[in-house]
Amino acid sequence: MTRPLKSGGEVCKSPAVRGWSVCRFHGARGGAPKGKANGAWKHGYYSGAAKAERLLVKLLLKDASSLRKMLSKGET
Repeated sequence: MTRPLKSGGEVCKSPAVRGWSVCRFHGARGGAPKGKANGAWKHGYYSGAAKAERLLVKLLLKDASSLRKMLSKGET
């Protein structure tokens, strides 16, 4: 992985954090806590469980649509 570039176009010279490939300014140990530990938790629409559920519904609808098309053509 290449080193991140600073705004001036030169490579960041800060050392990478142990166990990470980037420095603390470019994303090592970054991010907010998951779930209700994050103070901005409001409704859970973007939670991992909700995303997985929406993906499952999407795939089920796609399968149902292809099955409906197949049955309408008279294929079995």
